[in-house]
Amino acid sequence: MRKMSRADRINRELRRRISITIQQELKDPNIGFVTVASVSTSPDLSQASVYFTCMGDDKEKDKTKKALNRASGYIRKLLGKKLYIKFIPDIKFIYDDAVQQKAKIDKILNQLYEEGDNK
Repeated sequence: MRKMSRADRINRELRRRISITIQQELKDPNIGFVTVASVSTSPDLSQASVYFTCMGDDKEKDKTKKALNRASGYIRKLLGKKLYIKFIPDIKFIYDDAVQQKAKIDKILNQLYEEGDNK
C-alpha cells in the first residue's frame, strides 16, 4: 500500500473542507450547485488550484467561477480557522470540463459503433 505524501493529504483535506464551506457557508446567489472535483497545490503549498464542476450553461458556469474567485479570500479565512497548517494557500477556482469531454467522447464512440453496425 502506497503511503500518501503530505501534499496529497493536504490536497484531500482542502478538497473536503472547501466543499463543505461552499455548501454551508456561502450565501451568494451567483454560486450554483458546485462539486469540487480536485485540489492541486504548488510544491511549496502557497497556491491551490481548486477544480470544480457545476450545472448550467456556459454563462452560469462563468458566473459561478467569478463568484467563487471573489469569495476565495473568505473561504481561505474560514479554512484558517479549521485547518491546522502553518500557512493556508491562496485559492484559485478553475472550471473542470472533464465530465463534458468524457460525454463528448462517449457520444463520438457510440456514433462510430453504430456506423460500424450499419455496414
